[in-house]
Amino acid sequence: MGYSTIYNKTVLPNGIRIITEYLPGVRSISLGVWIWSGTRFEQENQCGIAHFLEHMVFKGTKSRNSFQIAQSIESLGGYINAFTGKELNCYFVRTLDEHLPVAVDVLGDILMASVFFISGMGCPSIRPTDTWNHIHSGIFQSEKPISSSTK
Repeated sequence: MGYSTIYNKTVLPNGIRIITEYLPGVRSISLGVWIWSGTRFEQENQCGIAHFLEHMVFKGTKSRNSFQIAQSIESLGGYINAFTGKELNCYFVRTLDEHLPVAVDVLGDILMASVFFISGMGCPSIRPTDTWNHIHSGIFQSEKPISSSTK
C-alpha cells in the first residue's frame, strides 16, 4: 500500500514545534505531545520522577477525574496513553479525525491543568489495580533509571 505523505513543521512563537503528516484516505488521527523530561535528565535524588509524573497527570485535572479523562476518549472509540523514555515523556491520543477537538482538549487538560493531591501520595485508599501495578513494576521493571550508575 503506497501512501504519499506530506509532512509540515510549524514552530510557534513560544518555540513549540508542531509536526503534522497528512495521509490521504485515512480517517484517524494520532496526536502526541513529547516533553523533554525523560529519565536521562533526573538527578540521583529524583530517580523515577519522570515516570511518576507521567502517571500522575492521569489522576485528575481541575475539570476531570481519572475516570472522566479515560471516558472522554474511550467513549469515542479512541485510545489515550503515555510513556516515559530516556529523553522524553510522550502523552498521546488516537481516535477518528472527527474527534480531534476532543483529543486536543483532553491532552491539553491533563498537561496544563493536572491536580496533584499531596495527601493522596500516602495512598489512603488503594485500589486493586494500584496494587497490581505496584507488584508488576517491582517484578518486571529495573530499579535503576537509565541515568543511574550501574556500580
